[in-house]
Amino acid sequence: MDKEKKLEDLFTDDALLNEAEIAGAIHPFIAIQRDTKKIFIKDTKSTHAQKIIAFALAKKLLASKDKNYPEKITSSEILKELNLKRGTVDGEFGKFRKNGIFFGEKGNDGYEIPMYKITDALNIINKNK
Repeated sequence: MDKEKKLEDLFTDDALLNEAEIAGAIHPFIAIQRDTKKIFIKDTKSTHAQKIIAFALAKKLLASKDKNYPEKITSSEILKELNLKRGTVDGEFGKFRKNGIFFGEKGNDGYEIPMYKITDALNIINKNK
């Protein structure tokens, strides 16, 4: 019989965030300006999905270090910061919402990658790397 689970076993925690693994995975794709925390895409040959996920993971890492830094991303932010087309961004966001990599309400304050989906997000980053 399985070990009995408690409510405490259901919680996720930012402390479980593997900073080294995430930083290693996104390093080929992005750079972060130290003083402004602005995220830049540096790999122009990466897929749209890789760019969006790398950006979202970078925000997650920054938010884990600074609780005042906004973790959530919006399609408007991606359009502006990554210079992608609306149809591309909407399509990718739809896929990520459908498979649970992005969590949040459409039209609200944005989406985040839940802790339990970090591995799936890293798989997208590492695909065809």
